[in-house]
Amino acid sequence: MRNSNIELLRILCMFMIILWHLNIAVEQNGVSPFILKDTIYSLTAVAVNCFILISGYWGIRFKLKSIITLFLQCLFYSIVTGLCVHYITGAHWDIIKILLPISTNQWWFITTYIMLYLSAPLLNKAIENTKNLSYNILAFSLICVYFGYIFKNPNNSSGHSYLQFVFIYIIGRSTYKYLQHNDELKHEKLQYLVGGEFG
Repeated sequence: MRNSNIELLRILCMFMIILWHLNIAVEQNGVSPFILKDTIYSLTAVAVNCFILISGYWGIRFKLKSIITLFLQCLFYSIVTGLCVHYITGAHWDIIKILLPISTNQWWFITTYIMLYLSAPLLNKAIENTKNLSYNILAFSLICVYFGYIFKNPNNSSGHSYLQFVFIYIIGRSTYKYLQHNDELKHEKLQYLVGGEFG
């Protein structure tokens, strides 16, 4: 059963993502004060990781119908936005990118999320059959942080990567598994994990 508080947190994450992109648009027009801009970025940067953490906590259940629907939705919006941009600004019509928005990484999040979605059955199975996930999470932490953020390795220089999504998903799914097998913590809320992980 879904927890209404966690679903509210998911909605909040969506709002934060919208606010992040509005901040980018304002910044590009040069009308955003430095302090305000950085404050908004700081407050909303957690949104994507938190969203994936929640997805991992509940677990992604692969459904062919869902993935086909998502592909068709992306194609529809790609064609509509492509036509609008072309006729309003006269920008070049790139038919390959328009018809293959996911494959050409038009929107990094949806492309990476679909990669995670397709990998979810394998990840779920691995987590269910692994007794001690601490070493796995530690290894992913080393790869993502040390070989990613610190030295700006292209595999995960900013957290906008498939590797990052897998890492966060494993944390979320492992937390769910741990709570289900720990009577003392079974009723703890995911918000505590979010606060401890990203606070």
